Amino acid sequence: MKTQTEKSDLQGKLQANEAQIAELQKHIDEMNKNSANPNPGAPSVAELQAQLDDARKQLEGAEHEKTFIAERLGPTREQIARSGSDGPAPRAEFSSFRPRNRAGGESGLQFRRAQSRRIARD
Repeated sequence: MKTQTEKSDLQGKLQANEAQIAELQKHIDEMNKNSANPNPGAPSVAELQAQLDDARKQLEGAEHEKTFIAERLGPTREQIARSGSDGPAPRAEFSSFRPRNRAGGESGLQFRRAQSRRIARD
């Protein structure tokens, strides 16, 4: 009699656990459906990563271009002030240099070569 009671208690617990498992499984399925596309208009993680990589390449290219132009223009105001000489002032058109955004993330060298080819064509 005692074993039958224990058996029926264990079966009741088993059924309760199975019901709880089924409920949790249903909840998981609902969460997966809802999280599959929480914002349909938003870019995916891979797309955002690609945009970040492109932006980094553009920044690197702009920094190379800035360094190239700075070397071509000669000493900066700070360098002139440190040296103590009253050399020529930097040209006004280059004093507020802002690298332009280039499509394709080409490097500064690639950009300058392409620009030279365009100028030679014209």
